[in-house]
Amino acid sequence: MTCNRKRGFTLVELLVVIMIIGVLIGIAFPAFVAVRKAARQTQCKANLRQFAICLLNKSANSPDGSYCTGAFDFVRDGAFDQYGWVSDCIAQDVVPGQILCPSSVCLGSEKLNLDSSNTSPGESKAPPARRNVGFRNAGDFGGDVIAALAANVVDGYNTNYASSWHMVRSEPIFINNGTAGGLKDWYDSNGNQRCLGPLTLRQLDAGDVPAPSVPLLGCATQGDVDQSSGTGDGVLGLNISAAIGLVVGTPVAESFNDGPSFSNDSDAVLGVGGGVPRQSFLNQRYPAVGDLPVSGQVLQDTRDWFAYHNGNVNLVFADGSVRTVEDVNKDGYINPGFAVDGSATAVRTGYLSSEVEANPWEVYPGVLLKGSFATKRFEQ
Repeated sequence: MTCNRKRGFTLVELLVVIMIIGVLIGIAFPAFVAVRKAARQTQCKANLRQFAICLLNKSANSPDGSYCTGAFDFVRDGAFDQYGWVSDCIAQDVVPGQILCPSSVCLGSEKLNLDSSNTSPGESKAPPARRNVGFRNAGDFGGDVIAALAANVVDGYNTNYASSWHMVRSEPIFINNGTAGGLKDWYDSNGNQRCLGPLTLRQLDAGDVPAPSVPLLGCATQGDVDQSSGTGDGVLGLNISAAIGLVVGTPVAESFNDGPSFSNDSDAVLGVGGGVPRQSFLNQRYPAVGDLPVSGQVLQDTRDWFAYHNGNVNLVFADGSVRTVEDVNKDGYINPGFAVDGSATAVRTGYLSSEVEANPWEVYPGVLLKGSFATKRFEQ
C-alpha cells in the first residue's frame, strides 16, 4: 500500500521566496516614496492655484486693484480674521487652514502664538484704522483671546504658506530721498507709514517688472527656534486644538519674507533700515544663474520659503502662474545673489554658498517695481 503525502516547501525554498519578496520590496519602495513625494508636490501646486485665483479676483474687484488686504500678521496688518490674504481667501470660500502644504513640517503659522495675536493699540504696527479692532468672535468668549483665536484657527484662519515682501509691502516709502524705516513694517507703532502696503495691479501696470516675474506666495519655512532651548516663534506656545495637531511644541511657519536686505563681510544677511537713498535701488544689474554675486547689493531676502519638494520651492506669481524653482545646492533656500563665503552656516545665514539659484527675469530679486533695472543709454 502506497502513501500519497503532499510534499511541502522546504526551509531553503521558503527562505529563497522570502528573499525574493524582500528584494522586490526594496526595488519598489523608493519608487513608491518618489510617487508619494510627487503627489504631495502636485497637491501643493493645486493649493497655490486656488490662492492665485483668489488673489486675482481680489485685485480685479478692489477699488485700488490690490491683491490682498495684507499679511497674515495681527501685529503688523490687523486681526487676521478680518484682514490679510487668508481672510481674503475665506471671503471667497477658499479656506487656507484646510489646504496646507502637505510636505511642510509646520501645521500652522507662527502668528498663532499669543504674543503675535494679543497686542494693545500702543504695541500694534497695523494701519491706524485697524489698531482697535480685535477678533470678531471675541465677544462670544467673554473677551478670552485664546479661546477666540482657537475658534478662528479651527474655522480655517491659518496657513503654512508665506507671502512675498512685494505682495504685502510692495515698495518703500521715501522721506527726503531716504527709506522711512524698517521695511518689514507697513506702519511703525507711532502710525508713520514705512511701505506702500499690499501690491496693486496699477503698480505692476506702471512698472517695468513683468507680473510673471513677481512671486506672491510659496511654501514657508519654520519660524526661528533657539537651538539651546528649543523655544521661539517657530514652535507653538499654546494649545489650540489637538484634533488638528496644533498643541504646544508644534512647528509653525513664517508668515512673510523680510524683503530688502544685503549681505555684509561677516556673512550676515541684514534687513535694510531707514535712510537708505532711493538711488541705491535704481538701475541695478542683478546676478543671473552662473554669475558671481555682488557683496552689499540690496536684494529680496526670500529665506522664509523652503524647498520641501525634492529640493524645489513651489511659488505662485502675480500673473497667477505656479512654477517650481530649484534649490541647486540643497541648503533649503533659494539664493537670489547674496554673497556668502565658505564659513557660512545654515544656522547663521541659511545659505551654504554664494551660488545664484534663480534668474532675475524668472524670480525678481529687486526692490522697486519701476526704475530698478539698468537701462541702456542710446547714442544721441
